[in-house]
Amino acid sequence: MNLAPYRLSFVVPLSTKIKRLPGHLFIAAAVSGLRADSEILCEHLRSISHQRFRSASPIAMLSQATVQQVLEQIALLTQ
Repeated sequence: MNLAPYRLSFVVPLSTKIKRLPGHLFIAAAVSGLRADSEILCEHLRSISHQRFRSASPIAMLSQATVQQVLEQIALLTQ
């Protein structure tokens, strides 16, 4: 969908309320560039319009290993 002409992207929200629930992935602020330690809430996958993006630059940087973990969590949810 991110490459389709719909002008929508899939996003996975973050939270600074660390709960360590299954499906949540911890991201350290020192590694990601975020202002605070956060969790990726994989079960809250959604699509949003490109018009809602406030900046053209990323808000955080994730390792390829973390991105792979997110994709694996999403795949588990869609089985």
